[in-house]
Amino acid sequence: MKRLGATPISLARWTKEKDVLPANIYFAVTFDDGWRDNAEFAIPLLTKEKIFSTIFLVADYIEHDTLFWPEKLIYLLKRTFKETPSAFDQAQFKWLKDLGATLDWSSPPDIEQLDPVINLCKAIDDRALNTLIDKAALETFGEKADISQTRNLLGQEDITALLNEGWVDFGSHTCRHLRLDKIASDDELEYEIAQSRLKISQSTGKQPEFFCYPNGNTSEKGVQVVTQNYNAACTTKQGANTPDTPLMQLKRHNLHDGNASSKVSFFATLSNG
Repeated sequence: MKRLGATPISLARWTKEKDVLPANIYFAVTFDDGWRDNAEFAIPLLTKEKIFSTIFLVADYIEHDTLFWPEKLIYLLKRTFKETPSAFDQAQFKWLKDLGATLDWSSPPDIEQLDPVINLCKAIDDRALNTLIDKAALETFGEKADISQTRNLLGQEDITALLNEGWVDFGSHTCRHLRLDKIASDDELEYEIAQSRLKISQSTGKQPEFFCYPNGNTSEKGVQVVTQNYNAACTTKQGANTPDTPLMQLKRHNLHDGNASSKVSFFATLSNG
């Protein structure tokens, strides 16, 4: 991006100065979920390049070894294929097949093969998904059903160290990474949106200014509560922002191994939206 002549900028500065900044291409770097590898690999490189970034934390998962349901399901499906593939024909996986998933891989499934299964599951509420995945793991592996892994999310020590570096800001990604359009209770919406702001402020010593909608999903009430608590919010809508973009609906370019591992794929992704 810098070689293209684009100027790195923090979300905080861009949202405050977007109407008066000199005409240019600006870019801000954001990370969802609060993975520890952000601190291990990405932030040192960004700090070296003097590029500010924002990490959106899931407040209740700080210091926990909890896996998000997609990671739990991926781990379960890969392990089942490796250790007991006949279990895919048993009752505990019927809910996946009812959604339209085919679980008849001839070789260990990779992320491209598992992504369609993940997308089918998004029709179900997050809490119900966690229950179904945990039940399938228990019925498949019994007492050895534990699908937690080494803590992959940032802890308080990591957060403090990143704050001391001075090139990272923290925003909210809710308390439990629940999709807002799947939450019917106003009290629960308040908890996920407003309480996460309080919890993150306790971890970082400052009020988070920015929110990120889990999976990009929201609702009219969700946007209302976010607007009451934050200065701006990021979506998963692909594309660039202009000074006229609504601050509660900021677009982004979702970059990952599959679409940005080469210069060609990187620029192709940026050209979308």
